[in-house]
Amino acid sequence: MVNRITEMLGALGITIISCMCLTILASSSALSSESPFTKEFFIHYWWGPPTSTNLDAKYADVSKANFNYAGLPGEGDAVHPQKSKAILDACEANGIKYIVSDQRINPRILPVSLPAGVAIDERVWSAKKPDDPAFYTALDAVIADYANHPAFGGFYVVDEPSATIFPWIAKINQYLRKKLPDKIIYINLLPNWAPQWLYAQPTPDDGSGAITYDEYLEKFINVVKPQVLSYDNYALLEGNADRFKIYFANFEIVREKGLKYGIPTCFVFLSQGQPRPTATDMLWQANMALVYGFKGISYYTYWVWGEEPLAITYKDGIPTDKYREVKRINWQVKMLGPTLIKLTSTGVYHSSDVPVGCKPMDPKLPISIQSDKPIVLGMFKHEDGSDWAMIVNRDYTNPATTELAFCPSIKSVMEVSNQTGVSVPLSLKQGSASFVLQPGECKLMKLMK
Repeated sequence: MVNRITEMLGALGITIISCMCLTILASSSALSSESPFTKEFFIHYWWGPPTSTNLDAKYADVSKANFNYAGLPGEGDAVHPQKSKAILDACEANGIKYIVSDQRINPRILPVSLPAGVAIDERVWSAKKPDDPAFYTALDAVIADYANHPAFGGFYVVDEPSATIFPWIAKINQYLRKKLPDKIIYINLLPNWAPQWLYAQPTPDDGSGAITYDEYLEKFINVVKPQVLSYDNYALLEGNADRFKIYFANFEIVREKGLKYGIPTCFVFLSQGQPRPTATDMLWQANMALVYGFKGISYYTYWVWGEEPLAITYKDGIPTDKYREVKRINWQVKMLGPTLIKLTSTGVYHSSDVPVGCKPMDPKLPISIQSDKPIVLGMFKHEDGSDWAMIVNRDYTNPATTELAFCPSIKSVMEVSNQTGVSVPLSLKQGSASFVLQPGECKLMKLMK
C-alpha cells in the first residue's frame, strides 16, 4: 500500500489506509495480561463490503469465507455510529466480530518533514487531541456507543502512522486498552521499505526526522505500548526487486520485536489485483506468516470501489473467483489455528539461497532438510512444553520435493491436518519423511521424543 501512497501523496495528501498484524504485550510495557489473541487465531480483512444494502447477506458471505473478524468498510474508514451499529448487527447475526472504525478516534497521520512538492491533506478530523480537555470524555462517548454490543471486537485506531503521532496514538491506545482489556485495539504499521521520511521522528534534533525501521518499531512499542504488532508488506507482488530482497527481513524483525516484548504479531498481505495475486500467491503469503509464528493474518482488500483490480468481491459485494480460494485458505488456517495459538516461535531457518537478514539451516536442529529447494523451517515450543516444527515451500511458482531427516531422539512425528485439525501419525522410514510441497504449501508437525 505504501507504493500507492508515495504515488498519490502530491495530489491526495496523506490519507493512509492499509492493513494489520497482531501481537500482545505481556511484558512490563503491557497494560493487561489479557489478550483476545490467546483465544483464537485472528483472520481479518481491510475494506469490507459496501454498507448501503443487504448487510446481512454481505456479512453472511464474510462468515462463510471463514473470517472471524470483519474490518472497516471500504466506503470510508471514519464511519458514523449508525452505520457501525448496522454492521455490528449483521456481524452478530453471522457469528463474527467487527473491529469498529469511528471518526472520533482516528488521528491524522502527519510526518515531521515532507519531501519538496508533497502536500498534506488538510481535512479536519473529529478526533480530539490529548491536550483537549474533552479528550477522554470523547473516548468515553465512543466506548459507550459500542462496548455492550455482542459483536463488538474492538477499535481500529490508525493505519501506517509515522512516529510523529506516536504520543497521540499512545494516549488513545492506552486509554482504550484500560477500558476494554478483552477487546482488540488495532494499529497497523509501515513495511521496512517505506521511505524514511514516512517513519519520521517525534522530536528530530538534527532537523532531518529520519529514523531507521528498527527505531520506528522500538519507538512504537515503547511509546504506544500496543496490544498487537501488525504490519503490511506487498513486495511479493509489486514487481520491485529491491523491496522483495528485504521482504523476509521484515518478517524477521517483527518476529524478533514480538518475542522480545511479548506481543503477538499479525501480517497484512495483498489479495487484490488482476491477474495477481493468485490463490497460490495468497496461500504463500498466509503460510509465511504462520511459519514465522504470527497470530493473525489480514487481507488487503476484501472489497474495492472500482471494477479493477479485482479483490475478494466485486464492486457490488458479489464474490469473485478469489472468494472460493480465500475461503479455502482461511479454512486451513482455522484448522491449524487452535494449535498455532499455543505455539511460541523459537527459530526460523531457510534452505537454499538464504534471503537477506535470515538464518541458514542449523546442524544442531532436530530436523535437517535434504533438498536443494527453497524451504522455510519454523521451530516452536508448545505451551505444554512439546516441540513443534513447520515447513513451507518458499517457491511461489514451483513444487518442491524435499526430505526431512529427524534426529534419533525423535521417535515419532504427528502432523496436524489442515482440513480437520486432527493430528495423524507421519509415516517415517529410517527416521526420514519425503514430501512434495506445492508452492506456498505448509506442514505443521509435533516432534515426539
